[in-house]
Amino acid sequence: MFEIYFSDLTPDAQERFLVSCGLSSAAEGNYDVFPITAISIPEMDRESAETSENGTCNEKPL
Repeated sequence: MFEIYFSDLTPDAQERFLVSCGLSSAAEGNYDVFPITAISIPEMDRESAETSENGTCNEKPL
Protein backbone atom coordinates (compact mmCIF):
# COMPACT_ATOMS: atom_id res chain seq x y z
CA MET A 1 0.00 0.00 0.00
CA PHE A 2 1.39 3.40 -0.98
CA GLU A 3 0.00 6.31 1.04
CA ILE A 4 -0.07 9.93 -0.08
CA TYR A 5 -0.08 12.60 2.61
CA PHE A 6 -0.98 16.28 2.46
CA SER A 7 2.68 17.15 3.05
CA ASP A 8 3.60 15.17 -0.09
CA LEU A 9 1.70 17.68 -2.25
CA THR A 10 3.21 20.84 -3.69
CA PRO A 11 1.98 24.09 -2.07
CA ASP A 12 -0.23 24.75 -5.11
CA ALA A 13 -1.75 21.24 -4.94
CA GLN A 14 -2.26 21.63 -1.17
CA GLU A 15 -4.21 24.84 -1.74
CA ARG A 16 -6.33 23.31 -4.52
CA PHE A 17 -7.02 20.23 -2.37
CA LEU A 18 -8.17 22.33 0.58
CA VAL A 19 -10.42 24.47 -1.65
CA SER A 20 -11.99 21.41 -3.28
CA CYS A 21 -12.73 19.92 0.17
CA GLY A 22 -14.05 23.21 1.54
CA LEU A 23 -11.39 23.31 4.25
CA SER A 24 -9.20 26.16 5.44
CA SER A 25 -6.47 23.90 6.83
CA ALA A 26 -5.34 20.28 6.59
CA ALA A 27 -6.01 19.87 10.32
CA GLU A 28 -9.73 20.48 9.78
CA GLY A 29 -9.96 17.19 7.90
CA ASN A 30 -7.23 15.44 9.90
CA TYR A 31 -5.16 15.41 6.71
CA ASP A 32 -2.20 16.66 8.73
CA VAL A 33 -1.89 13.19 10.30
CA PHE A 34 -3.86 10.78 8.08
CA PRO A 35 -3.19 9.99 4.41
CA ILE A 36 -5.26 11.67 1.72
CA THR A 37 -5.37 8.38 -0.17
CA ALA A 38 -3.76 4.95 -0.28
CA ILE A 39 -2.95 3.26 -3.55
CA SER A 40 -2.86 -0.51 -3.68
CA ILE A 41 0.30 -1.77 -5.34
CA PRO A 42 -0.11 -5.51 -6.10
CA GLU A 43 3.61 -6.32 -5.70
CA MET A 44 3.85 -4.49 -2.38
CA ASP A 45 0.63 -6.10 -1.12
CA ARG A 46 1.92 -9.54 -2.12
CA GLU A 47 5.22 -8.95 -0.32
CA SER A 48 3.39 -7.77 2.81
CA ALA A 49 1.19 -10.85 2.79
CA GLU A 50 4.17 -13.16 2.37
CA THR A 51 6.29 -11.57 5.10
CA SER A 52 5.61 -12.20 8.76
CA GLU A 53 5.90 -9.54 11.46
CA ASN A 54 9.52 -10.44 12.17
CA GLY A 55 10.48 -9.81 8.55
CA THR A 56 11.02 -13.40 7.45
CA CYS A 57 9.33 -14.72 4.36
CA ASN A 58 6.51 -17.22 4.93
CA GLU A 59 6.80 -18.57 1.40
CA LYS A 60 8.30 -22.05 1.05
CA PRO A 61 11.41 -22.33 -1.13
CA LEU A 62 11.01 -23.90 -4.58
